Amino acid sequence: MGLMLHTKLNNLLDEGDIDETAYAAFYQGCRNFYFQCAKYAQKWFPLDDELLIHARFVEFTNRQTSSIDDVLYFIKRSVELYCVAFA
Repeated sequence: MGLMLHTKLNNLLDEGDIDETAYAAFYQGCRNFYFQCAKYAQKWFPLDDELLIHARFVEFTNRQTSSIDDVLYFIKRSVELYCVAFA
């Protein structure tokens, strides 16, 4: 939720347009939505995919904790793709 929505909800609550129950129900609905999104991502996204695991070195802040194996994985993969494409 963004700052504008949070402010609007607080204004509605302060002005009496919504009560505490509706306010709490809205936030609970938001939490449930994000929880279900996370469950879906864990179930369907390829989080254990080798390409994603080795791609961590691409993020600049992760370069200190990445290994040369991550770079070599992409070099090897590029060569294999290049050979297949131009064979």
